[in-house]
Amino acid sequence: MRRPFLYAGVLYGLLAGSLAWGLVAIASAGLAPAALRLAAAYGSAFTLRGPNLTELGVLLLTGTVLGWLGAWIAAARQLARIEPRTA
Repeated sequence: MRRPFLYAGVLYGLLAGSLAWGLVAIASAGLAPAALRLAAAYGSAFTLRGPNLTELGVLLLTGTVLGWLGAWIAAARQLARIEPRTA
């Protein structure tokens, strides 16, 4: 009974993790030139970089697990509401 909801939760979590990665990549690309100019002004060799593959994997895995957990909790609450109570 819960399986379709859990699959949807995993999919939503994976999509949310992918969206978060995309936003970070866009922000990093947009802010990199300004960060380079600021670092050069202070004589620093700082460079702005996005997440590496390991961090991307952790991000996607965390999003997936959180989506699955949220779907599990929501399905459990709804199933508890509709199950008949025994006296």
